[in-house]
Amino acid sequence: MPSSSPLVQTKGTDHPLPWQAPQETLTPGRVAQAFAGILAAIGTPAPAPKPRGKSPGRGKGHKPTPRPCYPMVKKRASKRKTSEQSLNSPVATAA
Repeated sequence: MPSSSPLVQTKGTDHPLPWQAPQETLTPGRVAQAFAGILAAIGTPAPAPKPRGKSPGRGKGHKPTPRPCYPMVKKRASKRKTSEQSLNSPVATAA
């Protein structure tokens, strides 16, 4: 949201919406509402865009280097969790 400077407040004219009461001095919100009209009146400081043409792209005959090959990463089998109860039980030791 643009800042509400005194210059902008004096340049802006109040165009209240139907449910808004007219004001003598503009509030920051009313200045923000009127900012499009203010910019149209005083203009913008930005210069107009300039055409630059088409980009050259990849040169003719250019061959990109191939991607490096890396060894395959294999997921190992998960270890079975052993608890104290399974170590002390007679069923686990009988096998």
